[in-house]
Amino acid sequence: MAKRKGAETLLFICCRKAVSFQSFHTARVHRREEWQMPMKPKKPCRHPGCPKLTDGLYCEEHEALHRGDRASSSKRGYNRQWQKARARYLKAHPLCVQCLKEGHAVTATVVDHIRPHRGDPILFWDEKNWQSLCKPCHDKKTWNEDNNPEYRF
Repeated sequence: MAKRKGAETLLFICCRKAVSFQSFHTARVHRREEWQMPMKPKKPCRHPGCPKLTDGLYCEEHEALHRGDRASSSKRGYNRQWQKARARYLKAHPLCVQCLKEGHAVTATVVDHIRPHRGDPILFWDEKNWQSLCKPCHDKKTWNEDNNPEYRF
Protein backbone atom coordinates (compact mmCIF):
# COMPACT_ATOMS: atom_id res chain seq x y z
CA MET A 1 0.00 0.00 0.00
CA ALA A 2 1.46 3.33 -0.99
CA LYS A 3 0.52 6.77 0.33
CA ARG A 4 1.26 10.01 -1.41
CA LYS A 5 0.26 13.29 0.24
CA GLY A 6 -0.49 16.37 -1.75
CA ALA A 7 -3.00 19.23 -1.45
CA GLU A 8 -5.14 17.40 1.11
CA THR A 9 -5.58 14.33 -1.09
CA LEU A 10 -4.28 10.87 -0.22
CA LEU A 11 -3.80 8.20 -2.86
CA PHE A 12 -4.04 4.58 -1.76
CA ILE A 13 -2.94 1.85 -4.16
CA CYS A 14 -4.08 -1.57 -3.04
CA CYS A 15 -4.90 -4.70 -5.06
CA ARG A 16 -4.19 -2.88 -8.35
CA LYS A 17 -6.98 -0.39 -7.65
CA ALA A 18 -6.26 3.28 -7.06
CA VAL A 19 -8.53 5.09 -4.62
CA SER A 20 -8.10 8.74 -3.72
CA PHE A 21 -9.48 10.16 -0.48
CA GLN A 22 -10.04 13.90 -0.31
CA SER A 23 -10.40 16.00 2.80
CA PHE A 24 -14.21 16.09 2.59
CA HIS A 25 -14.31 12.24 2.74
CA THR A 26 -15.42 11.51 -0.81
CA ALA A 27 -13.64 8.59 -2.43
CA ARG A 28 -13.06 8.25 -6.15
CA VAL A 29 -12.24 4.93 -7.77
CA HIS A 30 -10.63 4.79 -11.20
CA ARG A 31 -14.09 4.01 -12.67
CA ARG A 32 -15.22 7.49 -11.59
CA GLU A 33 -17.66 6.13 -9.03
CA GLU A 34 -18.16 8.27 -5.95
CA TRP A 35 -19.49 7.45 -2.51
CA GLN A 36 -19.44 9.13 0.88
CA MET A 37 -17.01 7.70 3.44
CA PRO A 38 -18.71 7.61 6.87
CA MET A 39 -16.85 9.29 9.70
CA LYS A 40 -16.73 7.70 13.12
CA PRO A 41 -18.68 9.97 15.48
CA LYS A 42 -16.89 11.53 18.43
CA LYS A 43 -17.81 10.32 21.90
CA PRO A 44 -17.99 12.23 25.17
CA CYS A 45 -14.91 12.11 27.38
CA ARG A 46 -15.24 9.32 29.98
CA HIS A 47 -13.93 11.53 32.78
CA PRO A 48 -16.84 12.30 35.16
CA GLY A 49 -18.46 15.64 34.36
CA CYS A 50 -16.40 16.42 31.24
CA PRO A 51 -18.61 17.44 28.29
CA LYS A 52 -15.83 17.50 25.65
CA LEU A 53 -16.08 15.22 22.60
CA THR A 54 -13.12 13.02 21.67
CA ASP A 55 -12.01 10.30 19.27
CA GLY A 56 -10.47 8.20 22.07
CA LEU A 57 -11.65 7.41 25.60
CA TYR A 58 -10.60 10.70 27.20
CA CYS A 59 -10.09 14.28 25.99
CA GLU A 60 -6.55 15.71 25.83
CA GLU A 61 -7.02 17.37 29.21
CA HIS A 62 -7.93 14.16 31.06
CA GLU A 63 -5.91 11.59 29.12
CA ALA A 64 -2.88 12.03 31.38
CA LEU A 65 -5.00 11.41 34.48
CA HIS A 66 -6.21 8.03 33.24
CA ARG A 67 -3.03 6.51 31.79
CA GLY A 68 -2.64 4.18 34.77
CA ASP A 69 -6.18 2.81 34.58
CA ARG A 70 -6.44 -0.90 35.14
CA ALA A 71 -6.54 -3.23 32.13
CA SER A 72 -9.65 -5.31 31.47
CA SER A 73 -10.05 -8.61 33.31
CA SER A 74 -9.45 -10.64 30.15
CA LYS A 75 -6.21 -8.76 29.48
CA ARG A 76 -5.12 -9.52 33.04
CA GLY A 77 -5.57 -13.27 32.44
CA TYR A 78 -9.14 -13.83 33.63
CA ASN A 79 -10.34 -15.17 30.28
CA ARG A 80 -12.57 -18.11 29.29
CA GLN A 81 -9.89 -20.60 30.33
CA TRP A 82 -9.88 -19.04 33.82
CA GLN A 83 -13.69 -19.11 34.00
CA LYS A 84 -13.67 -22.86 33.32
CA ALA A 85 -10.91 -23.53 35.88
CA ARG A 86 -12.70 -21.33 38.43
CA ALA A 87 -16.02 -23.18 37.98
CA ARG A 88 -14.26 -26.55 38.30
CA TYR A 89 -12.46 -25.41 41.49
CA LEU A 90 -15.64 -24.01 43.08
CA LYS A 91 -17.45 -27.28 42.33
CA ALA A 92 -14.69 -29.23 44.12
CA HIS A 93 -14.41 -26.66 46.99
CA PRO A 94 -17.94 -25.23 47.50
CA LEU A 95 -17.49 -23.64 50.95
CA CYS A 96 -15.66 -20.48 52.00
CA VAL A 97 -12.38 -21.40 53.70
CA GLN A 98 -12.37 -18.33 55.95
CA CYS A 99 -15.94 -18.84 57.15
CA LEU A 100 -15.21 -22.52 57.87
CA LYS A 101 -12.37 -21.43 60.18
CA GLU A 102 -14.94 -19.32 62.07
CA GLY A 103 -17.43 -22.22 62.24
CA HIS A 104 -19.88 -21.06 59.53
CA ALA A 105 -20.85 -22.95 56.38
CA VAL A 106 -21.11 -20.31 53.63
CA THR A 107 -21.13 -20.99 49.89
CA ALA A 108 -18.00 -19.74 48.14
CA THR A 109 -18.41 -17.56 45.06
CA VAL A 110 -14.82 -16.41 44.44
CA VAL A 111 -11.60 -18.29 43.74
CA ASP A 112 -8.87 -16.25 45.40
CA HIS A 113 -5.12 -16.35 44.93
CA ILE A 114 -3.66 -16.86 48.42
CA ARG A 115 -0.45 -15.14 47.40
CA PRO A 116 -1.13 -12.33 44.87
CA HIS A 117 0.18 -13.37 41.45
CA ARG A 118 0.92 -9.78 40.24
CA GLY A 119 0.87 -11.01 36.62
CA ASP A 120 3.06 -14.10 37.14
CA PRO A 121 1.42 -16.84 35.02
CA ILE A 122 3.01 -19.70 37.00
CA LEU A 123 1.62 -18.38 40.29
CA PHE A 124 -1.67 -17.48 38.57
CA TRP A 125 -2.36 -21.07 37.44
CA ASP A 126 -0.95 -22.86 40.52
CA GLU A 127 -4.00 -24.49 42.13
CA LYS A 128 -2.11 -24.81 45.44
CA ASN A 129 -2.24 -21.00 45.50
CA TRP A 130 -6.06 -20.95 45.16
CA GLN A 131 -8.70 -20.86 47.86
CA SER A 132 -12.47 -20.58 47.69
CA LEU A 133 -13.96 -17.59 49.49
CA CYS A 134 -17.31 -15.87 49.77
CA LYS A 135 -17.48 -12.33 48.37
CA PRO A 136 -17.34 -10.51 51.77
CA CYS A 137 -14.28 -12.51 52.88
CA HIS A 138 -12.55 -11.95 49.53
CA ASP A 139 -13.24 -8.20 49.66
CA LYS A 140 -11.87 -7.99 53.22
CA LYS A 141 -8.73 -9.96 52.29
CA THR A 142 -8.11 -7.95 49.10
CA TRP A 143 -8.67 -4.61 50.86
CA ASN A 144 -6.12 -5.56 53.53
CA GLU A 145 -3.58 -6.67 50.91
CA ASP A 146 -4.00 -3.52 48.83
CA ASN A 147 -3.69 -1.15 51.80
CA ASN A 148 -0.94 -3.07 53.61
CA PRO A 149 1.18 -4.57 50.81
CA GLU A 150 3.81 -7.09 51.81
CA TYR A 151 7.06 -6.53 49.95
CA ARG A 152 9.47 -9.40 49.45
CA PHE A 153 12.95 -8.91 48.06
